[in-house]
Amino acid sequence: MRADALRRLIESRWWDPDAKRFHAFLTSSGKFAGYDDGSVLYWRAVGDRSKIMAAVRSLERRARQEPPPNVEEQSHFAEVLYHYGISDGATAQILDLARPNHPRREYPEVSYSVIGAIVTGLMGVDAAEPSRGMTTEVTTLPALGDIRSADIRHLPVRDNLISVEHVNGGLRTRLTNEAGPALPWRASFRGACRAMFVNGRRTAAHAGSDPAGASTCSAGIFVPSGGSAEASLQ
Repeated sequence: MRADALRRLIESRWWDPDAKRFHAFLTSSGKFAGYDDGSVLYWRAVGDRSKIMAAVRSLERRARQEPPPNVEEQSHFAEVLYHYGISDGATAQILDLARPNHPRREYPEVSYSVIGAIVTGLMGVDAAEPSRGMTTEVTTLPALGDIRSADIRHLPVRDNLISVEHVNGGLRTRLTNEAGPALPWRASFRGACRAMFVNGRRTAAHAGSDPAGASTCSAGIFVPSGGSAEASLQ
């Protein structure tokens, strides 16, 4: 109840309807000042999709057009932009943070955030919290944008070690269960559910949407220990 009340407060009082952004500060005189869309989006503190996407567009423009405010704030831009489907803008933030002459690039939050954004954003790897007696379900939702292929190897996910490869612009994914128990995998793609194939065979798929409201298509797959599986959207 307290969380819901806080969410309503942010969506109503801290939202600037003219600027279509979330304020950053409340001064001692009781006036709102500045803007900080990044923190609200990073913590997923609001649920109003129209406000969320307006703030995302504002953040994307600011990240592209203005010098970064500070490396601490900028370090989270990529993860936020990937989460809401701005793949190319997110990748640009990763490359900017990683450039050798970036001021304070050695700040530890930068390296952790870059790696995190690559894993959870670009590669779209996530792990659902397991219920008692249940095995962790790994999900993938690639966000390659203009990148044609990407892969990550030897990624630890709780009791498993996996490799994930996205090809064909993120329309085909292969997951290898390198070590650990048999693994439930939910392969997801952005796009309408037309025809989804698992290991070359057409399979029933679930239509859904991503946090930005774009259509997604997914299917559940069981990957044995030491085995691989492939899913594609056509």
